[in-house]
Amino acid sequence: MIESRILAPGQVELAVECDDEVPRLFDLAGGRAALITHSGPGRGRPNEDAAALVSLGPETAVLAVADGAGGMPAGGAASRLALEVLIANLTGAEPDRLRTAVLDGIEAANRKILARSNGSATTLVVATLHKGQVRTYHAGDSVGLVTGQRGRLKLLTVAHSPTGYAFESGLFDELEAAEHPDRHLVNNMLGIPELRVEMGSEMHLAPRDTLLLASDGLFDNLLLEEVIGLVCTGPLSQATGDLYRRCRNHMEDGIGSPPPH
Repeated sequence: MIESRILAPGQVELAVECDDEVPRLFDLAGGRAALITHSGPGRGRPNEDAAALVSLGPETAVLAVADGAGGMPAGGAASRLALEVLIANLTGAEPDRLRTAVLDGIEAANRKILARSNGSATTLVVATLHKGQVRTYHAGDSVGLVTGQRGRLKLLTVAHSPTGYAFESGLFDELEAAEHPDRHLVNNMLGIPELRVEMGSEMHLAPRDTLLLASDGLFDNLLLEEVIGLVCTGPLSQATGDLYRRCRNHMEDGIGSPPPH
């Protein structure tokens, strides 16, 4: 049995270059969070994804996932820098200033990545939680999703990519988008001067709703229906572990493991 750790207000959990085999559990903002991050099999390089949990009060938290662009140099450093700058901007943020703190943090992170002048870039998805309300912010193709206990999809962010837009508009179905040769082209991320941050509407989380943040690696290997089915099955630690194992098995079998974007 995996024990959870209380993330008290002011505490942060930052995961970089990790190869977790089991999820880590945390209690924060009146709920429970599971975190797991692992590099793809056979990649031969450190994990370029990064994740953060930021506790800002008994009912307030910020969650974030960054995916360093693998086709560009120093993707892992870019994802780490993005989260470190975001966390710094959130320090001491009041709940009624949370939106401003997140947007300012993302813009500041983009400036710092650009200032490195090494071509590095990263996607980013952020979710703020406050008194049972959730709002997402994203740039790129990392995903934010909310599902109800019975599998009803309540929120799904749109990937900032040609295939993401085509899927959202109904031109592609999910399989066509997953198999398209340009599925890893991303046209918006941190590390470009034209960065655009898409901010979602604030929505209420019901007591048994589940919020999922993930890099595109999860949805390159599992269909949306499969992800939701696993999320809604069993305790949080079991569901998170099952997602990781199912995704990794697909990648090891050669399913949905195209070259990085």
